[in-house]
Amino acid sequence: DTREKMGTLRFEIIESRALGADHHLVLGKYFLTRTAAGGGDSTGKFTLVLRKTAKGWKIVHDHTSS
Repeated sequence: DTREKMGTLRFEIIESRALGADHHLVLGKYFLTRTAAGGGDSTGKFTLVLRKTAKGWKIVHDHTSS
């Protein structure tokens, strides 16, 4: 609910590979930078599955862990 709690988010892609013509797998890390009052820094990993649609690529599955 505040900019301080929201912080700044950065992503690092570790691996990206096609799972066919219309699907893609992305593995990565996230880094959230916040002040101590805002909750402190946080990092974790994520896995995304994307599907190509008529309107572009869409995330159809997201698994994120800290």
